[in-house]
Amino acid sequence: MQSGEGGFGPYSRDRTHTAPSNQRFDQYLRAQNPDWGVRDIADIETLGREQGLSLQSVIDMPVNNFSIILERMPADRA
Repeated sequence: MQSGEGGFGPYSRDRTHTAPSNQRFDQYLRAQNPDWGVRDIADIETLGREQGLSLQSVIDMPVNNFSIILERMPADRA
């Protein structure tokens, strides 16, 4: 994707896991390293904005995953 970035995987929404399996996966990751874990979509949006990206869409995917599409903002909006 030339004009933006994207991500695929489990994410939480409004600090709530979207499935029990995602909550277990988050707990497993954080047990390995407290800096790891399932990220919240709002946090991804904030981090993207800090890098000049704008959240364009969140697409529901199979098995409780999401595709997140961010696009580079025009320089006058960044």
